[in-house]
Amino acid sequence: MTKKIEEMAHRPERDWMHSSGETMFVFELTFDDGETGLANAKKQVPWYKVGTEVIATVRDERDGFKILGISKPMIQNNAGIQPNTQFMTNTGNDTTASIVASWAIDHAMQWPQPNKTIQSIRETAIELMDLQHELKVHHKSKYP
Repeated sequence: MTKKIEEMAHRPERDWMHSSGETMFVFELTFDDGETGLANAKKQVPWYKVGTEVIATVRDERDGFKILGISKPMIQNNAGIQPNTQFMTNTGNDTTASIVASWAIDHAMQWPQPNKTIQSIRETAIELMDLQHELKVHHKSKYP
């Protein structure tokens, strides 16, 4: 179930260092249903902000705070969520194809476009997948 972020505040006193050496930034979030919790982000300015619809999953509870995992809602149409199976079938490697398709869709959704629609996101994602494939093929032929 998606929720809309109504309030968001960085809590620098709760920032922490990941074992990889990256600083994890902690944000206190309040949602439209009244739920509150803390979420970690790898950047000081995360991809979500006030007004963003997200999926918030309670992962733990510490010091009286819910620890949340924040993810993007999936795009769904009347027929349900449908992967680009043609692309996946043509590659011969479903895992790699899924990763590339996921990457392309994510970037297509973030691509600056006026009047963004599902169709424009799909077209941009396909162009990105085609570009990735073209560069991969060119790279292999130039460098053995």
